[in-house]
Amino acid sequence: MFKSINLYLLIPLFLWFAHQILALNQINIEWLDCYLDDFVILPILLGISLIIQQNFITNYSFTFHVKTIVFCIFYFSLAFEVIIPIFNQHYTSDWKDCVAYAIGGIYFYFLQNKPKSIK
Repeated sequence: MFKSINLYLLIPLFLWFAHQILALNQINIEWLDCYLDDFVILPILLGISLIIQQNFITNYSFTFHVKTIVFCIFYFSLAFEVIIPIFNQHYTSDWKDCVAYAIGGIYFYFLQNKPKSIK
């Protein structure tokens, strides 16, 4: 299982964890506070989903189709930048967050979305 976790999943996990430590220590970097979580969410969620699919559900050669990744980008953008801000005043809509979701999806597609190598 742990051999399935590659560097390209660990990088977003590390960035997210490091950002949480900075936030807990009240160290605020504006662009990190605004966009880092949006960038890393898809590589983390899709990366973990890929590991589960390859190891427990389907087979080692499973990868996500580009349409699935695009759907996730649109889903997160719609949910967190359109729908939730309508119903919750603590959330704000920002088109740059949608760009961060897209960059995270592209990161996942090109760096993480690979068949599992069998050694």
